[in-house]
Amino acid sequence: MESTELDFNKYLICKKCKLIVDNPFEIECCGSLYCFNCIKHTLVDKCSKCSTISSFRQNSFAKRILNQMNLPCIFECGTRDKYPVIKEHMQKCLKRVFYCKLCEFSGIKSDLKTHFVDLHEKEFMLLMDNFDDINSKVLKCTLKEDVGIIYEETKGILTN
Repeated sequence: MESTELDFNKYLICKKCKLIVDNPFEIECCGSLYCFNCIKHTLVDKCSKCSTISSFRQNSFAKRILNQMNLPCIFECGTRDKYPVIKEHMQKCLKRVFYCKLCEFSGIKSDLKTHFVDLHEKEFMLLMDNFDDINSKVLKCTLKEDVGIIYEETKGILTN
């Protein structure tokens, strides 16, 4: 019997966040999977795979499959476990790849920190100058949506 890891990497990874799909939804045009949290504010979107404008629907089959699988960490650290455990592990995995939102850099967390401070010093200083204001707003938030609004405001600080 052939290994299913290649199929796993191809079909059970969210097209937006690039992690194992959490509460899988599929885009109707081609069936590409997305996490619910990655698309919850979007009822209709342009598919990143085939560029068709389409809507999303829940994929119960993918959810059932995920809950039964013993999965490897997609960052190839060697960890393998049941879906809920591996999902949590990947959020903290030392080999997790992060992407700079200001340029094309990608790397592990410690490299991203160094990259950001060294190459985006101006933006880093603006964030630090506004940290107390941003932090107090986040602490007052009761909903994840409020944090998203603050994130958008913070992006505005960086681009001005």
